[in-house]
Amino acid sequence: MTHISYSVNIERPIQHVFDFVGNFENDKYWWKAVNVTKKLTAGPMAVGTEFDQLSKVMFITIHNHLRVIDYQPPTLIRYRNESPQLAYDLEYHFAPKGEGTTFTLIADLTPHGALKWLFPITMSTLHQQLKLYFNALKTYLETH
Repeated sequence: MTHISYSVNIERPIQHVFDFVGNFENDKYWWKAVNVTKKLTAGPMAVGTEFDQLSKVMFITIHNHLRVIDYQPPTLIRYRNESPQLAYDLEYHFAPKGEGTTFTLIADLTPHGALKWLFPITMSTLHQQLKLYFNALKTYLETH
């Protein structure tokens, strides 16, 4: 298991950032590895809400099954991905910072299959991508 974290300050109110990031169907606007996300459960976001998601890590397409395991608006979303290629528990933390928000991702990753063998390269790529993705999120939210 590998632990990662990354943070960014966004000049938008906490509720705005939480609402946008907490709708996983918005991932395509900032988490560029994500191709498509589909909500599987009816109703508003809550513990137990599930999503299917397709993403690409390097040249490997990953089918993600996301399940929300903790939901505390507007400060925390925790979910589990039970993908056979890359399982992980991920936390999104939101904290007010002045009139803006500090958004932090914390994840514990467990690669399987080909990703397990490529994991050192994958992690190097992921760290570079986190900076790009979080800057894309910041830019998107501050300009839309």
